[in-house]
Amino acid sequence: MANKFIKPNQDYMPDGDKEVLQKDIAELGLSDYTLSKLKNVGLEKIIDLARCQMKHLYKVPGMNKKNIFEVLKKMQNIGLDFKRSQVAATVIEDNQVKKDTEVIASNTTAKQDKKDNNLKNKENKKDNTFNKKNKDKNQLSSSENQNKQNNNNKLDKKNKQDKKVNFDTKQNINKQNEDIKKVNVQAKQNNNEQPKQIKQDNQKQNPPQRMKVNSYDLDSFINDTAPNSGSKTLKQEREEKIAKAIKELPPIKNADGLYKFYRHGKWGYKTESGKVVIEPTYSEAFNFKEGLACVELNERCGFINKQGEVIIPIQYDTACSFSEGLASVTKDDKCGYIDKEGNIVFDFIYEAATSFENDIALVKKDGKWGYMDRKTGEIRLR
Repeated sequence: MANKFIKPNQDYMPDGDKEVLQKDIAELGLSDYTLSKLKNVGLEKIIDLARCQMKHLYKVPGMNKKNIFEVLKKMQNIGLDFKRSQVAATVIEDNQVKKDTEVIASNTTAKQDKKDNNLKNKENKKDNTFNKKNKDKNQLSSSENQNKQNNNNKLDKKNKQDKKVNFDTKQNINKQNEDIKKVNVQAKQNNNEQPKQIKQDNQKQNPPQRMKVNSYDLDSFINDTAPNSGSKTLKQEREEKIAKAIKELPPIKNADGLYKFYRHGKWGYKTESGKVVIEPTYSEAFNFKEGLACVELNERCGFINKQGEVIIPIQYDTACSFSEGLASVTKDDKCGYIDKEGNIVFDFIYEAATSFENDIALVKKDGKWGYMDRKTGEIRLR
């Protein structure tokens, strides 16, 4: 009972043109399906829709999100909307109050800025008069400053001369240190030459040994010697073996013997040898299953045989491939099942339906999912 549609309060008067509100909902230009579902629950006039909230229309049998937004767009085109909840209304009022307070605050700050600017201008005038008096004093003191600068320049010259003398002494010390380092490096090199000769003698006495790693022959040298540059690496040999194994794999074959192909924006079917059996004329095509293939033409789906003959008319909105003798198809936003002759086995009463597997399929009805038995048609809720 919680999901049953209840007509909203008739005392509520929505905003808008009264003449428009009293018109029939058929003048909104709704689809036949949406119009019929609304009238089935007694929503005859536009004012009835304006008194509804969006959550009310979700309780109308057969109405989904797509249909509800269709109604909303049609109403907005004539300047109307659904009834807002109390929470939404209070939010709108709060936003308006915030906007008003921001305007008042901005006006007060502007007045305060004007007062501050006037005070700053007065202070600047006082500073200008004070600066004029100080200019005369500065002119008198400038001559004294020149004398001080002359004395400072003399002291700077003496300091520079002293720095040059210290720099020359440092350079001489650094040269002596570099000479000492060169002598130490030559001594180390002479000491290292003897171990290298010993290593070369050991390599002559112990020739490179050959060992197997993962069934591949690799040249391995003792005492950190380099491998033969002409031999292949382990990675290269593995890649060659993998490429050879891929070439020897048999080609994948289709059990039905036909393969779909794409040419010039259309789909068709051909044999394994490349012979075209069904010319590419379909905007979408699926593989053959149980002797039939689902194809799409002009945004409608149907089924053809291997000779390209239309066995089941191309009239459905969507369709799945046959499985266990039945196929799920959609018409007027409702799903059902048909057999290979196109006969309706399970009527178009489901909101969604999957293909059968081991005599079981998933279906959705009245907003709930369940498992349907192919033999009996009984549904067990999940």
